[in-house]
Amino acid sequence: MDKDMFTAGLDYLATAYNHPVSPALAEIYRDQLAHLDAEPFRHAVRLIVAHDAWFPRVSRLLEVYRQEKRRLASLPPAVAELPAPPANRETARQALTEIRTLLRQKGIVEHLRCAS
Repeated sequence: MDKDMFTAGLDYLATAYNHPVSPALAEIYRDQLAHLDAEPFRHAVRLIVAHDAWFPRVSRLLEVYRQEKRRLASLPPAVAELPAPPANRETARQALTEIRTLLRQKGIVEHLRCAS
């Protein structure tokens, strides 16, 4: 995962939990999480904010990340490539556009039109 994606995830957590992150703490999290894939990490961060009451430790981020990787691995390939669910209304529209584009590229939209 690139530095920008990691920083965005950590900022999202810090803002959601009103938990300032020192440069030293950010470096520890980066050291432990930099090897993760970006999309499952992003989704794990959103799931944690939606369901956990406290700022997550590295171990909790890794646990939810692994759950997300297993979930993605169990999906059919076209579904696994869909972007993570949006965090708010503004990003929902963008996510829907991305999903429509992906479905068109995979030929799924045309197939569905023929079937209906």
